[in-house]
Amino acid sequence: MQSIQAGAAFSNVSAMYQNIRYEGVGEVQRGTGDCSVSLRAQGLSHPRKGTTLYGKACYEAGRLLDVAWRETSDYDRLRPYGLADDFTGSLTKRGYGFSGGWARENGNATIGLSASYEARAEYRQSDPRPLNICSKGEIEASAALYSKPLKTMFCVDAGMELYHQSNNVLFANRKTGLFEYNMLGMGEYSQRFSGNKTDAAFRGTAWLMGVETLTRNNLRTSTFVMAGNTRWILMNINSLPLARLRTLSVSHRAIYQTRRGTTLCLGGKAQTRQGVEGIFGAGVDVAYPKLGEERRYHETAYHAQISIMRQWRRGRYTLACMPAIAAKGKKESYAIKEKKLTFHNVYPSWTIRLEKRWELWRMALETTAGARLNVGKVLAGTGDDDTPIAKMVYCNATRQTRSFPFADMRILGNGIMGNVKYFWNLQGSVYKIRGTRARLSYALSCGIDF
Repeated sequence: MQSIQAGAAFSNVSAMYQNIRYEGVGEVQRGTGDCSVSLRAQGLSHPRKGTTLYGKACYEAGRLLDVAWRETSDYDRLRPYGLADDFTGSLTKRGYGFSGGWARENGNATIGLSASYEARAEYRQSDPRPLNICSKGEIEASAALYSKPLKTMFCVDAGMELYHQSNNVLFANRKTGLFEYNMLGMGEYSQRFSGNKTDAAFRGTAWLMGVETLTRNNLRTSTFVMAGNTRWILMNINSLPLARLRTLSVSHRAIYQTRRGTTLCLGGKAQTRQGVEGIFGAGVDVAYPKLGEERRYHETAYHAQISIMRQWRRGRYTLACMPAIAAKGKKESYAIKEKKLTFHNVYPSWTIRLEKRWELWRMALETTAGARLNVGKVLAGTGDDDTPIAKMVYCNATRQTRSFPFADMRILGNGIMGNVKYFWNLQGSVYKIRGTRARLSYALSCGIDF
């Protein structure tokens, strides 16, 4: 964190409305879009030389549209596990979060502490009626040291995360009750504990380690390793530990900027997920002895991107262009049925940005054009099963491997009115799948600095 003038304080208040669409290009569990509004306030102060304090608070409300085959929140974190049925409906969400930190600089050394807490509820007011309450707390410590011979600052980060979700599905009209599946990997489900076993909890911990560097020749690098373990517990049968999901991810990012206005950015992330499922003996009432565990689900995913940005300045105008290419892929399998899904997608894109500055304000126009191209797909082990779950698995595989073009446009502006700075950002995105109409998303954010 860079030093600023002692006694200075900065604050920011912003609001954002977004209506994002992703129908037909992602898994059905993600729904067809996200319509929400959020408020955010953050501040930073420098009470005395070498000391910095900062904090942030946010609130969000909205809906996840047309979610299918999922009654559990935090799909990206918990998949493929959770409660599900063949009902499609929107989820209402409400959430808030707080974060803050402290940093102290002493000569060539800097230390810092940060913490955050998030809580969210998701629910539906028609059958089936899930009520999911999620909470997540994080704490992180950092230490940095500047080396004069190497002209480089080295920073080490370490952190811990605690996660909890209570998940329950109710039916107001018992005559319309659906069969609730306790989903496993690749469209499998627990034959033994599905049905009316709808009271579940997810409890997890995660650890984070990272190393960051910053050199005087504008080279920045960061490498992080994160490991997590989340337990899936069925609460209405004596807290039966149905499964565990273990994750391990490694991410790296490097940014190099030359004196001529060229910036090179490299980034990537690799992640593995393993589902360890319990083996249980014959039950007496609601007690089932645990006989052992077996690793049945496995997933490996990656994401890599490279981009080059070049800027030209003339008077009050700045022109920038950035070609980029990204690659994403995933391989998941389920041991018992020998099911497997593998795919690789490539995302080429080109961004152009034009900015003009005036005395008290400036405005920029930015546009991006690109495409998603599938370069490999394998789906095996599903057979000729015509059940609704099998159709869902096939639909997800098709959606994740579709090729389509997309375009994005942003109009940004900021200015000064008295002692207050204001800013705004209007963004629109569109993509087109062959044989369907174009899908449009948009977002508007605005705020003030004082």
